[in-house]
Amino acid sequence: MAKERPNILVIRVGGGVVFALCTALLLRAGSLEASDEGVGTHTQMGMTKCSYLEEKGHPCPTCGMTTSFALAANGRVLASFANQPAGGFLALLAAMGAVIGAWVMLTGCPAVLQLRRLLRPATFVTLILFFLAAWQYKVHLG
Repeated sequence: MAKERPNILVIRVGGGVVFALCTALLLRAGSLEASDEGVGTHTQMGMTKCSYLEEKGHPCPTCGMTTSFALAANGRVLASFANQPAGGFLALLAAMGAVIGAWVMLTGCPAVLQLRRLLRPATFVTLILFFLAAWQYKVHLG
């Protein structure tokens, strides 16, 4: 039985959606002024302060993510990773997503479908451990 080829229009539209979402995220992050405290940048978007940080006295697992995105989107990648490693990692993934999405949208190349090979249990366990380690880093950073 012959392997069915993916619909090129679906591939291009999918690439366009990924490009648009990742680009919008990075543009929004780039419009923010990264907080000097390393947390709280999200309040510039009308969100409230982190209640976990206020109540417990230490950062929640996502504290510093918006700040890291803002730093990375403004070209301060090392500062982004120093602030919240998981946030820096996610910001780089968003940038890669924008580039790959644009490439797929323009070329229709389904090679990006090979990324599904990364979707294995070991990948998810590694990511969870990385995010937990990044949280502990942020907690100890103060």
